[in-house]
Amino acid sequence: MSAHAPRRLVACTLLVLLALPALGVADRSTAQPRLTKVPGKRLSRALYTAPDAEFTLGLNEWLLPGARAEEQQVAASTRGVIFVDDFGGAYGVMRTVDAETLTVERIAEGFTVSDLLREKEIVTTSRGEELRLLGIDRGGSPTVIRTREGKEWSERKADLFSAWSVFLDHGVMYRVTASVSQLEHESDALLFERAKRKLESMLSQLSIRAPSP
Repeated sequence: MSAHAPRRLVACTLLVLLALPALGVADRSTAQPRLTKVPGKRLSRALYTAPDAEFTLGLNEWLLPGARAEEQQVAASTRGVIFVDDFGGAYGVMRTVDAETLTVERIAEGFTVSDLLREKEIVTTSRGEELRLLGIDRGGSPTVIRTREGKEWSERKADLFSAWSVFLDHGVMYRVTASVSQLEHESDALLFERAKRKLESMLSQLSIRAPSP
């Protein structure tokens, strides 16, 4: 068995789903993801800076060397950044403005625990109320696994195990996602723990600019 990630950065399916169009976020009818490369001046010294400096994200510890980064515009009100590495990791921060009518409780109502969404809970952190989710996207990894049976090779995309944090900051909704791929015969529990550790590292290095008075 071997694994490789396509050189073109793909938009993680779970990140697109977290645009939450069903909750009345503006421009939901135009949610067609558009990817652009991150300029070098905003991605240096292990720090990513959003286009208007609305947030910065430190890249130490959770992001592997050689990872690729692209910015994603889902709609006029929703944009963010996605990172993908060669080992099946996919990470992102999505930001939606005009979310003043939302609450964390209302966002949580849009998710139902199932075989794919394993956990849902609201926790209190330094950011206030925060929705935490754990889920699996079958075949959703950016990494392709090749297996050989006799003389024939087959390919399939690995499963993606994700941990999310969804919270509100001055009327803006943030979705922070850390996803890892099942490349070997690792248990679901082990992969979820890895994703959760990556998520916590991302959140500890996320700095949101205070709104102008």
